[in-house]
Parts: sequence; structure tokens; C-alpha cells
Amino acid sequence: MGSGGDVPAPLRGLVDDALARWQSGPRPADDEAGILAEAIAAREVAPVYQPIVTLPDGETVAVEALVRIPTCRDPRLGSAVDIIAVAERSGLIVPLGLDVLGRACVEVRRWRQRAATADLQIHVNVSPLQLRDDRFIDTVGRTLALASLPASALVLEITETAAFEGDGRAEAVLLALAGIGVELAVDDFGTGFASLEVLAATPARSIKLDRSFVASVGDLDEPPRGRAAVVQAAIGLGRSLGLRIVAEGIEQPSQARTLTAWGCEFGQGYLYGRPAPADEVAFTPVHVLEDGTPDAGRVHLAPGTVDLATSAAIVLATGDPEAGTRRADAMELAIWLAEQAGLDRRGADVTALLASIGDATERLPGVIDPASGLHASAELAAALVAPPQLGEHPGAARSAAAAWHLAGARRDGADLDTCLRELGADLDGATARRVADWWHRATTSPAPLDELTAIERRLRSRGDSGRRLRSLTALTRAIGTPGSLTDVLEVTAEEARSAIGAASLSISRFEPEHGHLRTLVNVGELAEWEERRPTDETYLLDEYPQGASRLLDGVVHWLATADGEADAAESELLRRLGKGSSVAVPIVVGGAAWGEVYATTGVGAPPFTSADVPFLSAVAGVISLAVSRTQHVERLTRFADEDPLTRIPNRRVLERRLHELLEEGGAGDIEVGLLMLDVDGLKDVNDEWGHPEGDALLVRVADVLSRVAMTRSGAWPARLGGDEFCIAVLGTHGVEDLLNRVRVRLADGPPPQPRLSAGFAAIRPGSAPVSELLRRADAAQYLAKRTGAPLVAVGPDSQIPDAEAVTPSSNRRTRRHQARGAGTSATPALQRWRASCEIGPPVERLEALGDAAVSLLDLNRWTLSEVAPDGRTLHVRSLHLRRRRPNPQLSSLLADEVYELADYPATVAALRDGTGFSVHVDDAATDPQERAVLTEYGVRFVIAVPWRNTDGTGLLLELYGDAESTTLAEARALVEVMGSRTLGRDLRCAPTHEDG
Repeated sequence: MGSGGDVPAPLRGLVDDALARWQSGPRPADDEAGILAEAIAAREVAPVYQPIVTLPDGETVAVEALVRIPTCRDPRLGSAVDIIAVAERSGLIVPLGLDVLGRACVEVRRWRQRAATADLQIHVNVSPLQLRDDRFIDTVGRTLALASLPASALVLEITETAAFEGDGRAEAVLLALAGIGVELAVDDFGTGFASLEVLAATPARSIKLDRSFVASVGDLDEPPRGRAAVVQAAIGLGRSLGLRIVAEGIEQPSQARTLTAWGCEFGQGYLYGRPAPADEVAFTPVHVLEDGTPDAGRVHLAPGTVDLATSAAIVLATGDPEAGTRRADAMELAIWLAEQAGLDRRGADVTALLASIGDATERLPGVIDPASGLHASAELAAALVAPPQLGEHPGAARSAAAAWHLAGARRDGADLDTCLRELGADLDGATARRVADWWHRATTSPAPLDELTAIERRLRSRGDSGRRLRSLTALTRAIGTPGSLTDVLEVTAEEARSAIGAASLSISRFEPEHGHLRTLVNVGELAEWEERRPTDETYLLDEYPQGASRLLDGVVHWLATADGEADAAESELLRRLGKGSSVAVPIVVGGAAWGEVYATTGVGAPPFTSADVPFLSAVAGVISLAVSRTQHVERLTRFADEDPLTRIPNRRVLERRLHELLEEGGAGDIEVGLLMLDVDGLKDVNDEWGHPEGDALLVRVADVLSRVAMTRSGAWPARLGGDEFCIAVLGTHGVEDLLNRVRVRLADGPPPQPRLSAGFAAIRPGSAPVSELLRRADAAQYLAKRTGAPLVAVGPDSQIPDAEAVTPSSNRRTRRHQARGAGTSATPALQRWRASCEIGPPVERLEALGDAAVSLLDLNRWTLSEVAPDGRTLHVRSLHLRRRRPNPQLSSLLADEVYELADYPATVAALRDGTGFSVHVDDAATDPQERAVLTEYGVRFVIAVPWRNTDGTGLLLELYGDAESTTLAEARALVEVMGSRTLGRDLRCAPTHEDG
């Protein structure tokens, strides 16, 4: 194939065009690049091919194309590594890669025309530079078309570096390639630094373990160490994610045996064939295990073999009732022996299966045609003839053989001790006693069919990684087919339901502006009221708080009707559906929740487990890809309607929705309200913590607003711009409770802690335009900011001053300007406190003192409380939390907003006399009521600063310190100095003494 004469002219034309573009541009002064360019132009690039085989039978399922230039005499281009290095630094990688791709596709098409290699795949390596070429996706599609090859026959191998360059370009190209049906494999897995992130971020369906790691794999009886342990872990990771695992560089039979035992299904290396020209590639199976048969003692039988074993077991148990007792006994014994050997649940199930068909060696052809099982039939037959001995750590097949032997000996009346000696038994005490009890009991074992059915469900119906991988392949192909998004989702749902063994499966869309999930597709066993493509099936998220929270968190949500702690509404939904369990997996598009996959099992069927999550998550990823590919117009619409930073609705959506409710009568007679919120001090956060932290703070506020809004029907959040947010609601009841829940959730987050100024306004539909509602809510919010009130609410009939009259813009801006120029050594909090001491109202002075003290002394939090003239209760009106609550059992910082003053004599005395006080949790001489509060909050001390207004209203600032704060003595000294300036008089905060 050196001349390339058999390659279609259009493919040669693509290569010539790419080479011409290179030659017309700036070229490096590189002799090696010139030699490589001449070789490409002269058709001297001749790929060689190395087989990729299944373990352990050695059948070729794919070949990898490797670049060679056999006629080039320059020693500097003697290897594939040298050629690729020159191509990448010179820019020749694009024409070179295209030449190799075209030749390989033509060759594999010829191979696939043979019956034995009809499903053969071709692996071609891709450079990071190729993924950054704007023409690459189109070039791959044209090459496949010109070679008359389906996209599924091509596997592009990418390195971890190529898959994760950081700017998103490569990822977008990979998603597009997967969308047209091309498979992707991560090459040299383990040599990079972002392997797990690559698997999560790319649509790769295979990983190739690097040869440098595989070289460390030794005999099976050698405990894995170092890189060998990494290989074993990587195989387990890949299997759990439903990925195909290919081990590169296999050279020894011992490596093949060990990798097979660890669960690796595919291999590549000199043991199976060296790279060779196309006409020298051999497709005959290469048996490399002992005597050409699998290791009979290993646990990890291939999925196809497990399928065959379960089918044989159920057929034999159903059609051979006389042997039922022996089969049941053998299964019971096999599970005990598997437990003693330390096998996991799958190993125990496989052991039980093999034990139940111990007599099937000759009967297997009568149960299932061996030709339909191919290597699976041979592997199962080899496992069934394992010698019946136990040993210290028996494998699955040997434990199964021993269990079958013991079950037959008991039925024939043999002596137990003699049987154990014959088997070389070395059982621990507990297992030996269980075997003896079973041997001498008079009752017969129950029929094994129910247990076999349960094992089948665990191992095959929802545990066949190969079947699931094929399903995912089918799903990715479906994305590229014509049709609406609903058509694609329906195909996806059917394929996923079948592969997961679910009774039903639904795909729903999250519509945040309405606070509900809208079902798009239902498939499977549906309830009478369900439709396959419903038009109005929606679920309000405020009725399902647990599921709503997990949807926004991107967390999988399980539920079973027997779960006593499950949400009552979700349990009731399962009962209405007539199902026994469910699992909901979020669908994420562009980093935001788009919807969910909701699967159910029938009543009495095994519930979903964590083993099902990787596949369902992959299905959700496929749907995400489908949405990305087929919903371009909708995505643009969503981008126009979403705030780009916080991903919640923007002002445009808010005004449109309010117009529908107020001016088109969408709300009926219900008042429409708007809770407007301003994040105070955002500039200070940006100055002190940096702009990324400021953006993160805004994202956190938006997330909290979304979660709280979902708990109230008819409420939805929006970002108006900058540091302003809002929640629109129907009705005026419970707004204060809504705001408190927002503040409590924000207080439970990490620093920096946001503080909100809140104003609320409501108007009746038809009474005023949207602009009036926005103006009134904005004025109420400014009034709250100026006065320091927790909330200013304006009803439909209330009058408020004009917004300009209550906007404290001039004074506040002047104070902020003064603070910024107050000296570079002071923190923003200290600057703000200094400015407030001169012109600030009492509330602002005390809050500024609290912020400065918390920052300077590393305190835990402050609270500001108020007591009315001659009042008997103390109301907490505002707070600032620097760190999370040390006491996780405390349900809310404001769990009890109102305190009876009679219970706190130190507070009464402070407000009466104008003197401060301090309390340490370990000082038994101080006020026990105050110490009880400290214990409840999980903090160490408190310092209180009182203020009495001229109207008799009292204010109390309480500063709390924890184990990370400065000492009480140091804190008290500084607070007394700062407090004296704040109050305009001397302040002392001496320890309180126990009353009486």
C-alpha cells in the first residue's frame, strides 16, 4: 500500500489540498519537515496495523493504525514517535493525519467485507493540533463517506492532554464527533494528571491503559503493587463507568492471565501481533492462556459468559426438578465459601451460578447452542471442570466445584469429614460449623429458582456492562438521525429502559420560570393516566422538596416505597404509578440543570443501586449531547433569557412574566408581589476577597433564591443586574418567612457572608403597569437600606415616598469615597466603621462596628437585636456569620428570633445602664443563661455593646468568638476602645456575675 494507488482519488485530493495549504503558508527551516512533506506528497506514508483482541480468547475485534514511512532513508524519521514529533512542530500533522485516516478507513472497509471481521473497528490516533483545526469534523465525515464506512467503525484515540486543554474547543469537537457516531478512546491512560476529569468531561467510551503501567503487571498470585495496583484500580473504575478497557503492551502470557482475572476484556501487544502491513494482519484467534483455556479459578468471568451461565442455570433448574435439592444445596454452600474467600457480591453470585450447573458439562449443548456463545461457551465449560478443592483462598470456579461435590456427597450419605479431607478443606471455624449444621439438618433445601432469578437480575438484567455500552453506542448514533428532539428522547428512553431493566423510564424538562418539571416522554409499563408523549404532565418542585434539592445539586436521587424516611409526596407518586422503586438522575446542559431521567422498577423487583448510576449518568450525558446538538435555537433563546453568570432568569424574563400576570390577567384576582434584594457591600467583598469571590457570592445568592423559591408555589427568582436580585410571588402572605429562609441559608455558607437589604411591594392585576411594581419594590428596598430595617413591605394601597427621596445615594457614596481614602493600611470593614462613626445612624454604626470587630479579631459572627420601649422581648433583626456554625445540630441561627428579656438579666442591665458585658462559656461565675446560649451556638465567648435611642428603643450588638478567634481579654480590650468611639462615650464590657 506504499504507493497509495488503491485509495480513491477524492481521498487523495483531500490530502493534496491540506498539503498545499501547508506549502503556501510560512514553513519552518527544518530539513526533517521537508523530508516528511515529500514523503506525504509521494504517497510513501504507509500505515501498519496492530490487532486489538478480546481477553482471553484472542479474537481480533479492532486494529490500530500506526504511521510508518518505509522508503524514507533518513534515520531521524525512523519511528512513529519521530514522525509525529516532526509533523506537530512543523504543522504537517493535518495532512499527515488525514492521509493515515483515509488509508486506514479504506483498508478496514475491505476487512469488514469478510464475514469473520464484519464488525471490525479501526483505531486512529488524533493530535491535539488536529482537534483545533476548524475543518477537522467535516474532514472526518467526508473521509468516512468517501470510504463507504459507517461512523461506528472508526475509533479516534485522543490523549488526556488533547481531551482537556482547558478552553473548551477540543471538548466541543469531541462532542460533535461523538454526535455523528464516531467512537472516542482515551489513549495512554494514567500518564496524565487529569484522568478522572477527562472521563467526566469527554464522551469517550474506551480507555487504553498505557504500556508503561501494563509492563508492571505480573503473575496473578503476586499481590499488585505500585503501577500494577494502579492498573487494577483503573480497570475497576472503567468497568463501573461502563467503559471498554484496553491494555496496551501485553507481552507475557502471565500478564494476559492477570489482566483477565482483574476484569480487563481487551488487550493489545506483541503477544497478539506486532504492527504489520495490511496484507500481513492475521485475524485468527491467538490463545495465550494455559492450554488455550481460561484460568478456572478466577472470579471475573466475561459478561457474555455470565449471561450464558444464568440462562443455563434457570433452564436446568426449571426442567430438572429431581436435581433441585442438590442445586439449592450447592448454591447455599457456594455462597458461604465465597464469603470465606473474601469475594464481593458479584463473585459470590458467580460462584453460586457455577455451583448450580455443576452437571452441565455434557448437558450444556442441550441447553444452549455452543455456536451462539462462541468463546463464552468455551470459557464456561472450562470453569465447570475446575478441580473440586477448597484451599486457603479458593476462586469462584473451584469453590463452585467443591460446593457441587459436597452437595452430591451429602445426598449419597457420605461422611462429611472424609469429604472435607478429599477436598483439602481449610475452612475457618464459622464456615466449618455452618457446613456441619447444613450437613446434619433434616430439612430439605427450597427450590433454587427464586434465588436464581434474583441473581439473574443482579448480574444480567441491570448489570451487563457490555450491553449497556452497546446501548450507549446506539444512543449516540440516534442523536445524529433526523427528527425532533422528542423523537431522539423517545429512542433514548426506550434503549435506556431496556438496558437498565427498568419497568418504566421518563425524561422530563426543568422549567425554572414555572418551578416545575415537564414530562416529555414516558416509555415502558405506564399507569393508566400516563401518556407516551404527554402534553400537560408537570410536577411542581415545591411539592417534592428532596427531589428538587437533588436536581439543583446534580445529585442522583433514589427512592423505594419501603423507605420510611422518604418524602411522603414522592412515595405517594410511586404508589400512583404502581411501582416499587425509582431513581432520578439530573440532566445537565451547559453547567445548569436541564431536566432529569426518572426510572422505576416494578413492585417486588430489586430496587436500583449505586451500580446502576454510571449507566444512567451516561444516558443523561447522551441526552445533554442531544439537546446541545438539536436545540440550537432554544439554547440561544435560553441564553437571551438567562443571566450568564448565575443561570437564573434575567430582567427581560421577569418583566415579560410580570406583564403576563399583571396586564394580561394571568394571575386572576391574586395580588402580584415582588421581593427586591440588594447584596450589600459587594464592592467591599471584591476589594477584600477578589472579584472571583465576588462572582461566587452572586452565584451562591442566586442558588439560594432558586432553592427557596421552589418551596413556594408560583414563586420564581431573577437577577436584575449587578448586585440586585428579586423573587416574584403570587399573594402577599409569608413573604417575611420567605426572606428569613433566604437569610438563614446564606448564613450557613462559607465566608464572605452576604447581607441583604430587602424591600417588598405588591399590586393588583390591572391596577398598574409592570414599571410601577418595579418602582415601588425598588423604593422599598432603598428605604430598607437607609433605615437598616430587615424588610420594608409596601401593600397595594400603601403610599411610599418617591424613590429618589429615600435613596441614600449621596451620603452613602460620600461615606464610601471617604472610607476608600482613609488609608491603605485599614481593611474595608475598618474604613466603613470609621466613616459610620461620624455620620451614620445607630443601626449602621453598630453593624459597621460588628463587621470591623469580626474582621480584626477573627470572630465567628455578630447579631444585632432590638427591644421596643418598655418592651419585654428582644428581637434579632440582623446578623453576619463569618464561619459556618460550629454546632451542626443547631437548625437555624434565627431558630428563635424572639427572646424573653426576663430570662437574661445581664441583657436587661446592659440596656438599662448603658454598660456592656462579656461572658466566657467556661466561666462558671458569669450569667448561666448567657453561657447556655454560647453552648447552643457552639462558640466560646460573647461581648455585648448596648445602645439606647432617644425614643427609648434599645439595640444590642453581640460579638461571638470561637476557638479560632483571638482571646476574650484581647477582644474585650479592642471592642471597648472601638465601642467608645462608636457610642460617643466610654464603654466597659466587664464579665457578668451570676444573678443572686
